[in-house]
Amino acid sequence: MAQRHMPGVRKHTNCTMREQTKSNYNFEKPFLYLARMLAGDRNVHFVESPALAPPEAPIDLEAQQRVEAEMTAAAAQPLPDDDEEFI
Repeated sequence: MAQRHMPGVRKHTNCTMREQTKSNYNFEKPFLYLARMLAGDRNVHFVESPALAPPEAPIDLEAQQRVEAEMTAAAAQPLPDDDEEFI
C-alpha cells in the first residue's frame, strides 16, 4: 500500500536533532535552526558572549566575624536527648 493511501500518515519536514542538556552537547542547535528560519538567512550564527568578571562585593569584616561567632555558639549548644517531643 502506498503512503498516499494510508489515512493519517503525513510527511513531516521538521528537523530533529539530539541534544544532551546535562552536558550541553548540541544545546544551541534547535535555537540556531529557529533563528535561521525566522531570519530567512542560512548564514546566521551565534557568537560567544565575552566572559565578564564577577562583580566585586564589599565584605564587612565585622559582620563576618559576628556571623562566625554566632555559628560557633550555635554549634556548641547541646542537642536535646528527648526525641519524643518531635513525634
